[in-house]
Amino acid sequence: MRIQYAVVCHDFEDGEWYGVTNLRGVRHKLYASVDPGYFEDGGTHHGLPVKLVVSLIEGTPGNHTIHVSVRRPTGEAHRKIMPLPIAWDEASPTFFAIFDINLEVAGNGTYEFAILADGEPLGTVPLPVELSPLPR
Repeated sequence: MRIQYAVVCHDFEDGEWYGVTNLRGVRHKLYASVDPGYFEDGGTHHGLPVKLVVSLIEGTPGNHTIHVSVRRPTGEAHRKIMPLPIAWDEASPTFFAIFDINLEVAGNGTYEFAILADGEPLGTVPLPVELSPLPR
């Protein structure tokens, strides 16, 4: 199994029946405005809702488990997302694994989503985050 593509976005619609997949609000970088006190109190964690959409190809038929963990800009593993069990059908050339993630942001930098299938690393998706204070 390998990743065909992996995208951070706000919404996903599978076009299985009509051949079009829609990814809305694709994020190559995430900008967020925060309360000015955020920077003064050392950066309290803010949750930002995102979806991680992973298109998988070349999977073997049967049951598999897809894992995702989030790494902070410091490199520390921050959070493991609930694993997603999948049943790959031999008639399906692709499989979408979709994770709803409340990304806890603790400051500026590049957050990284590490993707594994059955414990084997498949790849990572970087997401630069830039926070700016709301005007007072």
